[in-house]
Amino acid sequence: MILNSKKIAALKSKAVHLKTTVQIGNNGITEPVIASIEEALNANQLVKISYNSPIKKDRIEASKILIEKTDSSLVQILGKIIVLYRESDK
Repeated sequence: MILNSKKIAALKSKAVHLKTTVQIGNNGITEPVIASIEEALNANQLVKISYNSPIKKDRIEASKILIEKTDSSLVQILGKIIVLYRESDK
């Protein structure tokens, strides 16, 4: 799903108030991490993920992998935080 700028702005303002739901550590993106993100997206549509890499390029690559594996859209990458959105089927 491609998000327009209005939708992204609205989602960013909602994400500010969210707590980090999933943390990606030294093991990187594993199946349990994907499962946790899937569960969070199903419950809330909007997920805030902390990726513990000091290298921005790693976070960008990680966000691409997460988007592909969870069929979600990137809202933003801010520091070590990745925010993803997936519209509910309901």
